[in-house]
Amino acid sequence: MHCIDLANNQFRGPIPTTFSESCQLRYLNMYDNQLEGLLPRSLSNCKHLKILDIGNNKMGGTFPSWLFTLRELEVLVLQSNKLYGPLPTTICNATSLSVLALSNNGLSGALPNCIANLADGLLYINLANNQFRGAIPTTSSKSCQLTYLNMDNNEFEGLLPPSLANCKHLKILDIGNNKIGGTFPSWLYALGELEVLVLRSNKLYGPISGRSIENPFPKLRILDLSNNQFSGHLPIQYFKNMKSTDKLYRYQNATTLTEYEVKNILHIYTAIDLSCNKFQGEIPDVIGELRWLALLNLSHNSLTGPIPSLLRNMKELQSLDLSSNQLTGAIPPQLTALTFLEVFNLSGNHLSGEIPQKGQFSTFNNDSYLGNSALCGSPLTKKSILMGYGCGLICGFTHNHCIHFPTKSLFKQMKYKQLSGIPVKYKFQSPNWSDLSSMLFVESGSSKALRC
Repeated sequence: MHCIDLANNQFRGPIPTTFSESCQLRYLNMYDNQLEGLLPRSLSNCKHLKILDIGNNKMGGTFPSWLFTLRELEVLVLQSNKLYGPLPTTICNATSLSVLALSNNGLSGALPNCIANLADGLLYINLANNQFRGAIPTTSSKSCQLTYLNMDNNEFEGLLPPSLANCKHLKILDIGNNKIGGTFPSWLYALGELEVLVLRSNKLYGPISGRSIENPFPKLRILDLSNNQFSGHLPIQYFKNMKSTDKLYRYQNATTLTEYEVKNILHIYTAIDLSCNKFQGEIPDVIGELRWLALLNLSHNSLTGPIPSLLRNMKELQSLDLSSNQLTGAIPPQLTALTFLEVFNLSGNHLSGEIPQKGQFSTFNNDSYLGNSALCGSPLTKKSILMGYGCGLICGFTHNHCIHFPTKSLFKQMKYKQLSGIPVKYKFQSPNWSDLSSMLFVESGSSKALRC
């Protein structure tokens, strides 16, 4: 037998341990069941195994080091289990590996340095939501083939390794929710294929500069630098190349207020989140060139001056959050031309004058304007201004969960969900990695597993 596919069932208990020395398996998929216990060591008899997917089960124990004796293994999916402990150094032998998905476990310790050298063959690495620590390994290789790298929600520290600039095919880079320090890595501009860049909730600081870059981030679609210590003027000019795309990145927006809760799904094609930093100065007019932007979050900074009327050019905008800054002047009536706007927050500024009433503005409630004592007109009421702010959600993107924080300002949560399974086209004769876009789903509410 060459192929076993038991994915998306309700099988439970341990995996049988009767894989014989004559095992001819090339494909084993038990994704999304209730299997538990340890991975049977007899699987090491399956010398020709190319795809192993035991993701989304209850498998426990330390990481089975014997797995990397399977020299023909190309796809290894053990995400969403109960594995713990360090990643064994035997991974250095996994020279055929193309996909490594270990997210949502309890794996810990430092990564073996050799894992960086495997990037010549690896296309997809997902280590998110573990307890890995230490520095991200660096490599001297210049033939990195990585397309997807996700290390979100670990304890990595130090600097982002400049050797990642050699990964010219990288499309998605997520190092959010770690302890990465230093200034903004200017070598990131060299990643011309990058579509999603997430560095949120780290220890990055200082101004973001790119004066010597002629055409930075030509394919960028989603940028999340929120919850760091970035300062200086908004670096919008370095991201003005963001344009619409046929690829759908799906976000879930949930805004929790004191008296009601609003939940809806936003289909976001392009998004910028620079919230919870120390940016200052005025919002530059160049922001009006981001005509395809669907989400813009500049909240919780120290921005001053008026709201640019050129925001009216952002016809695709669905979510705009400028709250908790020091913006002044009137709300430009030209913003009523933003007919797709669903989430709007100007609270906690120094705005004045009458609130526009046309278009989508007639749908926004009190909480969009709280904390601007000189604003007047519907929907503001004397009572609501005196009551102050409601509780909200911490800003930024997360994987598969919202983190609730009671605050005195209105926060907003955008959830960046990743597909549970990894869609990979595979033929027994040779894996088809040519259509890499089939691997790069960033989508919520769905699950796909490997197929024969």
